[in-house]
Amino acid sequence: MNEVVELSVAREIFDLERQHDQLEAEIAELLSYPWINNFLINKLKRKKLRIKERITRLKERLYFNQQSASTVVPIR
Repeated sequence: MNEVVELSVAREIFDLERQHDQLEAEIAELLSYPWINNFLINKLKRKKLRIKERITRLKERLYFNQQSASTVVPIR
């Protein structure tokens, strides 16, 4: 993976983490109301989970590509 792609992936991770934090705050706010809209809260939780799964996949991709690049076997 080249540096441009790594930066692109890192930027996407950053953006997704920001969205994840915003959803977490929105869910916390909705839970603080005396009436609870379970449908909306569950919808937001599912969206938050999908974002978290995407972040995990991207971090794994970035990590494994960095590991494979650093484990170069010399040719004899």
